[in-house]
Amino acid sequence: MRLFMGMRTPEHSVQPSRRTIEGVVTAVSERLRRALVLRYGIEVGSDAHGEAIAFAFENPERILTLTNPAGYLYRVAQSSARRARRWGRTLANVPIAGANHRDDVPELDRLLADLKPMHRAAVVLTHGYGYTYREVADLIGVTETAVRNYVHRALTALRRELLLEEQHD
Repeated sequence: MRLFMGMRTPEHSVQPSRRTIEGVVTAVSERLRRALVLRYGIEVGSDAHGEAIAFAFENPERILTLTNPAGYLYRVAQSSARRARRWGRTLANVPIAGANHRDDVPELDRLLADLKPMHRAAVVLTHGYGYTYREVADLIGVTETAVRNYVHRALTALRRELLLEEQHD
């Protein structure tokens, strides 16, 4: 506690927050959009992203106090996506275009589409976009151990499918 204008005040009230809602949204928006499109497909993921960003601007006081605003906004988007799916939209198995993958494996997009959505999201974000396990865990709202398991299972499935295809050729 510091003495401030003759009163004792908590430390955090002396220094106003330098974060703005625009800065937070700018920092998390692209990662959030990629994760949502990867998880729910282009249509539902994009809509859910828009809902989450709108929520952030409607509730800046809540978002600015969080230590993990990306994770919170991902959960907001999950609720939106759940409502959209309940009304008849389906989960699309569309990997994000632009991820770095080897050009000598043309069937990789098809193989990624066959993975479970959480496995696909984890492997594409970590190996395709270079996110750390911690970043992916924060973004999709699971533990780092869960992300490691998702990546391990996804890579095992991809290797198995690639080996099966090589044996058939």
